[in-house]
Amino acid sequence: MQELGAKRTESPTMTSGVDWYNLLILLLSTIAISGIVTLYVLCLAWTNLRSSNSDPLERAAASAAADLIRLNVVSRNLGTLGICDFTNSDSNFAPGTDGATREVRSFNTVSSLIRTSLFVAKRYKLDTMGEQAAGDLSELEDLKGELHKKMLAAIKSDGSGKIYEHVKRVLMASNRGGEKLESLTIKLGTARGKFALSPVPAEADDDAAVCQSGRLKTLTPLTVPYSKIKLTLHQQVREKIALNPGDFVPDNATPDSRLSDSPLPTVMLIEAQFATQSKKADKRGLVTSNRSICLIATNETKNQSLVSAPPEGSLALSFPQGKPSAFTSMESLLTYGNWRGQGAWQQSIKGPVPGPGQLAPPTAPRLQAMNGSESLSIALYHWLRNLPRPVAPARLAALLKEPWPHPSVPRDQGRTATAIGENDNQLSDFGEDDATAALQINSGLLKDSDARVYALLYQNKPTEAGQKALLRCFQALPSKFPASALPIVVDSTGQANLPGRQGLDQSLAFDLLNSIYSTNLAAQDSLSAAKLIQSSALRAYRSSKERLFLAQTDLDSLSNRLRLSNDNDEIKSLKNEIDWRNNRIAYENNEQKKQLKAISLSQIAIVNATAVASQSFECGSKLFQLCRTGINRLDNIGGGKAYLLGKRYVFSPLTTALQENDIFSEAASPWLAKKMTIYGTVRQVTDLPATKIKVEGRALSELQAETPPAIKAEPAVIVYTPSMQLLYFRDYPFKGLPVPENQLIYYCQNGYFSGEKSGQKIAWSILVRDLVANHEYNEAHQRLGQPLLPPATGWCRHALNIDDKGGKSHDDDNCPGLAAEWQLRSPLLYIDDAQGNVLKGTTLSDPESGQRVQQIPPVGPDLM
Repeated sequence: MQELGAKRTESPTMTSGVDWYNLLILLLSTIAISGIVTLYVLCLAWTNLRSSNSDPLERAAASAAADLIRLNVVSRNLGTLGICDFTNSDSNFAPGTDGATREVRSFNTVSSLIRTSLFVAKRYKLDTMGEQAAGDLSELEDLKGELHKKMLAAIKSDGSGKIYEHVKRVLMASNRGGEKLESLTIKLGTARGKFALSPVPAEADDDAAVCQSGRLKTLTPLTVPYSKIKLTLHQQVREKIALNPGDFVPDNATPDSRLSDSPLPTVMLIEAQFATQSKKADKRGLVTSNRSICLIATNETKNQSLVSAPPEGSLALSFPQGKPSAFTSMESLLTYGNWRGQGAWQQSIKGPVPGPGQLAPPTAPRLQAMNGSESLSIALYHWLRNLPRPVAPARLAALLKEPWPHPSVPRDQGRTATAIGENDNQLSDFGEDDATAALQINSGLLKDSDARVYALLYQNKPTEAGQKALLRCFQALPSKFPASALPIVVDSTGQANLPGRQGLDQSLAFDLLNSIYSTNLAAQDSLSAAKLIQSSALRAYRSSKERLFLAQTDLDSLSNRLRLSNDNDEIKSLKNEIDWRNNRIAYENNEQKKQLKAISLSQIAIVNATAVASQSFECGSKLFQLCRTGINRLDNIGGGKAYLLGKRYVFSPLTTALQENDIFSEAASPWLAKKMTIYGTVRQVTDLPATKIKVEGRALSELQAETPPAIKAEPAVIVYTPSMQLLYFRDYPFKGLPVPENQLIYYCQNGYFSGEKSGQKIAWSILVRDLVANHEYNEAHQRLGQPLLPPATGWCRHALNIDDKGGKSHDDDNCPGLAAEWQLRSPLLYIDDAQGNVLKGTTLSDPESGQRVQQIPPVGPDLM
């Protein structure tokens, strides 16, 4: 009922019926969404079905192939070997058990590397390399038989075959459509008419019957030099390939047979019989079906995740003190026929060296004493043997012949030679010219000794001399020469030169050494003579004083008697006695004056002789520093017998000793001068200006303005990378890398001589470190024989020849480690017997400190 006064509102009229358009839209949307969901579910199911092997036999075959790859054998010399090259993350591997280490190489790869090494040995007549490679080849065949035995044992059906049981479990667990496994057989063998070519490059000398298109054939016996064993490469592919079971050729070799001419069986045939219950069945109510699958084991079939491979190794040739021009390539070193001496190999035990380990004779491989090219061939072979992939023989031959480039960058300002006891970070009172000239010094005049070999063999424990010497070598620290040694510059031709001069002026060098020695000896003789004269004069003076006292007493007594005497005869006699006493007193007074003068002059002589002995000792004991910028004769100082050392120091010899007559006759002897200076700076020795001091016909000012000639042989490091590249360095890139546990060191003292045609004798030493000789495991279950990476990452990008051809190095992104290094180092000038007799036993002495130094010191361990 409507209230009074309220306004009435009219509502619109509602029409009746169905909204077919909206209903159609809703229906179509529902159908579309349902279709999309259904399609998504079907795609997901199809994807899941595709991701898992629908055929259990294929799944079982894949796992069997992976298990077959995991079978491997371990060799001390060759590492871990299998049928494929791969790396993985299996950390549960222990030597002697089935499983894969981080790095496994195939028998094909190792066989090809050994075969290439044997051809290199044949080409360059490297019998030592050939014999060791042939021995490894024999071991390789034994290892192949061992792996073959493991493969056959793994497919046994008696319950012990691991691969057989694995396949059986997979098939039994896959009950598809009610199928049950009735029987199972697994066979190993090869594929008929398949995989005829291996990825291994052929040698240039190979017959056409064993190669095709530059690659070696599989399943074909291959001959090698130095051995009667014939290699046979097994079938190997990079991609998964399904094979026709009809092409399978079973392996007929027994577990005990030697596979000399037979390949490893890498093709697997799995035959299985399944049974299904059915009404149309046999008496048992089963329907049987036979299925088989044939495949070849490849890297793709393994079921372990790949990880980054261990570092590949490079071979380095190092010339720390300069590279002789006679050597221009690896081939020139391998074919050089005038090596001297026989060096010995040592093995690091109980840890790395330098480090907590020490050296001992090697247990394996057994290496006899050998010369320089033989030691290089061993390092080359071990480097090749350790590569992760086959090497193209033509590329390797070209690499060995490839000429080494020449440096084109400014000379490094680092120091290359120091004297023992000198602070490597300071130049004392030597200036920039001396620092520049020090770069030229790479040798010294020394006596040969066995100190280096003795230290390496018998003082090689931690902190001992041998390890300290090796540390300097592997840290590329400056050579430490004895401070008293005469510095020598060895040029690229292997000739010796005096600092600041072209050639070795033996007369100048030996005159300087003889002058220093003669001066020091004369000073000591003069000191002894002066002390003897002074002692004699003191005794004479005391005796004279006693005689004077007695004469004076007698005179006083006679004078008293004369005063009291009245006898003329007695008076006359007393007067005669008094006159004689007066004469005696006068004589003794004169004698005392003479002895006092002798005492004074002998004291001057003692001071001067001590100063000369000390100065000559100081000059001789610092000869390596003093002479590194040059040695010259002075024309107008010291009577033309003085020497200019290093453009700023003067040595004026005084070779005649003090004589007794020089003191008592008051002769003008230099030993009696008020102050003697035979050695010091130019201003200390003479007040003449540099323009008036003549040095071999020129003014000293002209000589000081000259730049020392750069004649020293250039240091160089040549590195051969696993990608068959040659890199050239001046700075040493492998600082701080020791010789790891159970690896090898070779040292040959005086292994190479240069300069003999010119009558000189420059002896060079050879040092080799082989970091990949032994591949066993240590007590901590650590894999040995791995190349070592230097602390400086990206070292290969700093090669001087990296952009010679306008491109980048293949190793830019991943620089290899160091596998082996061969060094030719420490050139030393040795004197012959005739020269040695002239300076034999020359030793300088300092009377104040009592120190003694040899002018031609023996070679110490620091010059390894």
